[in-house]
Formats: sequence, C-alpha cells, structure tokens
Amino acid sequence: MSLRTYTCDKSKLVIDTLGGRVHSFQTAAGEFLFQSALSADHSGIPLCAPWFGKGQIGSVHPRTHGLVKHAEWEIVSERVTAAEIELELALAASAVAELPGFAGYEGLAYRLFVTAGQTLKLRLEFIATQEVSVDAAFHTYFSVPLPAEVQIAQATQRDYVAGTEGRFAGVFPVAGTRDSVFLDGGSEPILLRGGDRVFTITSSAPDVVVWNPGRNDERIAPGEWQQFVCVETGAVQDHALNLCAGETAEISVEIALAVKE
Repeated sequence: MSLRTYTCDKSKLVIDTLGGRVHSFQTAAGEFLFQSALSADHSGIPLCAPWFGKGQIGSVHPRTHGLVKHAEWEIVSERVTAAEIELELALAASAVAELPGFAGYEGLAYRLFVTAGQTLKLRLEFIATQEVSVDAAFHTYFSVPLPAEVQIAQATQRDYVAGTEGRFAGVFPVAGTRDSVFLDGGSEPILLRGGDRVFTITSSAPDVVVWNPGRNDERIAPGEWQQFVCVETGAVQDHALNLCAGETAEISVEIALAVKE
C-alpha cells in the first residue's frame, strides 16, 4: 500500500495511490469504511474498471474487477481547507499496459476526483481515444455490523446465490451469503442500515451490487465477514459505458453517515 493521509476540521481521509483506493474516511460520526487485516483488495473503496467481475456477459478476463486497482495513480492536485479535502488523481493507459487483459483498452485514460468533508464524494471519469465499452463501479466496503439491510428502489435483481432474476423493490436483508446485482437500483438514494448506523448512498450510476460472503473466506480474516456489507454502485452488465474516440463518461457517488441515538 502507498497510503497518504489528509485531515480537515470535518474529516480525515486516507487514500492509497496504488489503485486510487480510498482506504479510510472518518468524520465525527465515525469510520465509514471497513479495512481487512489481510487484504487491501477487501478494504475501503476499490475501483472496478474497465470491467466488473470477470467482465461483461460473454467475456472472461484474467483479473477480477479490472485493471485500475492494480496500478499506481498520480496525485495531480490537492487542496485542503478547514471544511473539506479535494484531490484529483490520474491514471494513463500506459500505466496499466503490462497488466493481463490490457488489450482493447489502449485508448482509455482515467481521472478520479475525491471531495471529503462531512460526506464523501467520488467521481471517476473515463477519457477515450478509441471506441471502447467500459464497466465501472465503486466497490465500497461499508463498516457496518451484520445483520444489516439495504433499501433499494424498483430494480431488476439478478441473484447469483439463488440463481434467479426478477423485479425487486424494498428492503434486502444481509445476514448471510449475498451476491445480487440490482439493475437500475441506483435511480434513487440507497439506504444501508446496521446496528446504530445508517448510510445514505446517492449514485449517478444506474446499478447496485450487494455482496457479503456470509461465512469465513480465505481472502479476509476469520470473522471479518460479519463487520461489513459491500454496496457497489456503478454501470455494469447491460449498462456498460459505450464510448467513441474523443468521448468521456463518468460515474459518481456521495456517501453520508448518521448514527442513531
């Protein structure tokens, strides 16, 4: 990890330039993000691009969740005031050129904008110099105890645990193994509740993925699965971002935390 720490009166932000990953974000309400004792890949907010999972339906890439989390990002600008922290990071296509799966993404560059105050805002921008199709998501590990629940507006749910697909709206409980994509589930703010914590997640992107292994998993330390829920917001599968040369696209998310008395 290549961690950089920033503080202002409202919050503390820790970012890992390896992967452009927000590692930690704290306000007076507490720590927003889970950090695994074993793996940076399962801590904070890993960035997933230019593919999600093993790739769009019908494709299989050699690395899960893309290229950008494996590369060193450059901090282009930083600004810290009493009220907030503002960062801009950049990743050139050449920075990921040696990674497996790069072929086909030679004409794609990336910028990440981070604003941290009382809430955390992320914006991930894609700049294309060739025709390309991009999956993109913020793979956010929320620090919340199980059991928890995620409230989602009308969506098409693809549940990979049950092997089903159908319409969904309402409260999705998380107390065991969960792996579901909610297409168009990001059309309204998403609520995540667990213990005394209530997160409000506002996304510009259409899709939401809810994941928890529901058991001990070799990628994280024993018992850690009970300390987080992943609510991943982005544009995936049917909603991949299709860019022509000279075009840009972006996804963004804002996260707020309230603690119940």
